[in-house]
Amino acid sequence: MESDFVKDMQTLQEVRAFISETEYEQRKAEILARAGPSVSQITTDVGNLTIAKDTNSQVSSSDNEDLNKIIVCYMIDGSRKYTPMLIASIKTLQEQSPNVHIGLLILPSGDLTMVTQELKDTSRIHTRNVSNHFVSWNPTQFKLDVEKFADVFETIVWMDSDTIIMKDLRPWLLDFHRSNKTFAFVKDRVNFYEDFRSKWPSQDFIFIPQSCLMGFKAKSMHYLFESWENHFRTWIEPAPFRNYADPYPTFPGSQFCIEQYALGMAVEDNLGKHFSQLVQEIPRKDVFINTNLHLAISTIVKQILGGKTQIGIEGNLDWATLVSQSEFTSGLAVASSGVVASSAFSVVASSALVSSSALLGGVVASSGVVASSSGVVAGHDIVVVDNLADGLILHYYSANYDKLRIY
Repeated sequence: MESDFVKDMQTLQEVRAFISETEYEQRKAEILARAGPSVSQITTDVGNLTIAKDTNSQVSSSDNEDLNKIIVCYMIDGSRKYTPMLIASIKTLQEQSPNVHIGLLILPSGDLTMVTQELKDTSRIHTRNVSNHFVSWNPTQFKLDVEKFADVFETIVWMDSDTIIMKDLRPWLLDFHRSNKTFAFVKDRVNFYEDFRSKWPSQDFIFIPQSCLMGFKAKSMHYLFESWENHFRTWIEPAPFRNYADPYPTFPGSQFCIEQYALGMAVEDNLGKHFSQLVQEIPRKDVFINTNLHLAISTIVKQILGGKTQIGIEGNLDWATLVSQSEFTSGLAVASSGVVASSAFSVVASSALVSSSALLGGVVASSGVVASSSGVVAGHDIVVVDNLADGLILHYYSANYDKLRIY
């Protein structure tokens, strides 16, 4: 059903210029009706999302001149999966960070009105159509098109749809814009895994960005993006992992992460020798949440802002050590039916079980048991999310949208 919906919307967008607006709306309504309520009601699902507004902002009216040189960008793909996430993220961005310019990359299957009709303010929405860079590859390739906003804006920030803006983003945006840093990246978890590092093609310099949040200065984008696209092509043509071996073969989602691998190579080629001078590294903290408690997202955000790294989990588990010494990657399951001993920080389950249960957006233990030196804690539906930039952004991973009730 999902593929039919996307295909129908893409076909409709292709003929939009040749039909009347009335016919376009009629055809769109028919497509939505065929797709069912999960799509036709997609915009109402995020109506009750409420996050406490940040009232401690230090941004003044005098900062508006610089804010007009900055844009935060997303992608519209028209899908049932990502459209409600996109709307939720933009709503929280507009609520917490008034007057920020928002860029939207529109896929052929995307429909701008499905998003804008849910927003209070569309005066600072800017759009660009995507370009096909590679044949038969997933939409991660379209992040390359964020460079299209460099014709107007001096600082471009990329934001994945599976994010919630927890505090006013403008101080951070202004700080990066005014800094002498050219790029801003989050370090992906794979950078800490020896198995991954040992398989990485180059051992001279390794920095794999987590591409959910990225910042770029327009004047320096082109040479990095050209290198990124070239490396991207080498990773996937004539087939994925033909030219470079999979650096994390035990992770089922590794192929989906090729965009990050390619960007990591571009970073090494172009920034490696001057990395610390050119790159602002965005802090990331792991937050573990017991979704069995069905906490409201506003409650989760409040606890994260209060410094919590374990929500709804009893005991004093050293999750950071557990994560760093276990074979996790972005998403990361500990074991779907195994046992983890945190006192020794080792996975008490076969490596095959652990690797096969690793999921992007990851469940830590869906029905297993987590054991600590202080006792045993039931690990039912514990998920790991990212606290980015010291409490500014919650990156919850798309797989956790329903578990965390982001609506």
